[in-house]
Formats: sequence, structure tokens, C-alpha cells
Amino acid sequence: MPTLETATSREKAQTARRAPKYPGIRVTCNGNQLVTEHVEVRITEGGVFYPITPSTEGGEIYQQSYAMGELNVFGQQKIAIECEGEHAAQGGATAFAVAGRRTVNFTSGHGIVYAMEQYYHAPGKLSTMVLEVGARALTKHALNVHCGHDDFYSALDTG
Repeated sequence: MPTLETATSREKAQTARRAPKYPGIRVTCNGNQLVTEHVEVRITEGGVFYPITPSTEGGEIYQQSYAMGELNVFGQQKIAIECEGEHAAQGGATAFAVAGRRTVNFTSGHGIVYAMEQYYHAPGKLSTMVLEVGARALTKHALNVHCGHDDFYSALDTG
């Protein structure tokens, strides 16, 4: 018959093996939810975006956080601006960043290509921001909502 001390040591060892190495917060979600709910609404001061599939959900989640009056981790209020197009969204995000604010823009696919001119001059203005890209294939014959990295690679060398 094992002693109480031996059984307790064995139980502790089994519990230690089952415990996750990096505990964190367990969630089931998609990429938009993970990036927006758990990162961007907590660290940025402004979201400037235009809804375009598949990154639309990022802007919606950001707007919801703003509408609920949630503050970021620095205790600051956020601003959420839904623009009339991708070009305007990137221009607005650049302006917000030039003003010294932590900014995020959610975009993807042909929206990136449409706003391409903005990506070239934004780094020259030292406008640091996050561009959240819902990777989407670009095609010449029609709009495509399938996954691909063509959009991301089109803007890769812009800075």
C-alpha cells in the first residue's frame, strides 16, 4: 500500500504534466477577433478603416468597443472612423498617426491596391501605424474573396 506522501507526490507530478506550459487565456475565435478584441482595441487610440471582406469584422469589433466606451490599456478613449473608401481610410490613418496617436487600419484585397499611393508616402511622414491585412487573393478577371497573400505582397516594399 503506497504511503500518503508517495501518492501526493505522484498526483503533483501528473498535475504538472497536464498544466499548459504557457497558460494565457483560452478562446475559440477567428483571426479578426483575436487581433481586434485581444490586441488592437486595447493598445490603439484610433481605428480608421473601410469595411472590405474579409477584414470588415475587424472594423466592426473596433466600432463596438468604441460605442461601448471602452478605454485602452493606457486609460485613453478611442476613436473609430469608418471612411467612404480604402484610399480615404489610409489617408485618415496616416493623419491620425502623424498627430502622434497609435492607429490601426483594417483592409484587404483590392482595397490595399486602391490605397497603394498612401502606403508610399506614409513612412516618409514618420506615421507609425498598424495595417491589419485580412490576406486575400488578387485576380484580374473578377473580385476574389479566397485566401491568398497577393494583396500583402503588393504593399510589402512600401515601408
